[in-house]
Amino acid sequence: MNNCCMFRRIDELGRIVIPVEIRKILNIKYGDNLEFLLNDNKIILRKRSISQSNLDLLVELGKTLSSVINSNFLITDREKVLISSNNSIINEKLDSTILDLLVLREEFFVVDNSLLVKDKKLYVYPYISDNNIIGFIILYDITDWSKYFLLIKFISNYINDRLSIS
Repeated sequence: MNNCCMFRRIDELGRIVIPVEIRKILNIKYGDNLEFLLNDNKIILRKRSISQSNLDLLVELGKTLSSVINSNFLITDREKVLISSNNSIINEKLDSTILDLLVLREEFFVVDNSLLVKDKKLYVYPYISDNNIIGFIILYDITDWSKYFLLIKFISNYINDRLSIS
């Protein structure tokens, strides 16, 4: 597809449609962010994860979680695990049981059958930017979810606030 040539017309509002073939290859979906780069006389579009762009913030929050809670956790973007208390699952893709949550507008979710962490109940709290879920904080191997609920809610709100500033 690198040498493919496709044409699209710019509409009266300056919009173009990214061809479906390119969206499929790059896994670009509704709500994803694209970065525009200028290089000589070329415009380069690159899929951009807000979470990955703010990875330093998420790493610091992951360290805080590790020191405060006595359970395993994941911090994800919309596609994969970015930070894990168990480093073996970093960069693992989210499965459909978690991806389906991207369209729901609930405060938190309990997932029983995820391929991401087998045979574990997952407690999933989304974090949001520009009114879109851009990632999740996921706890597992815990005995009392309610004990950590306010902490995870605080961290999610902190991420929301920080990402809306950047």
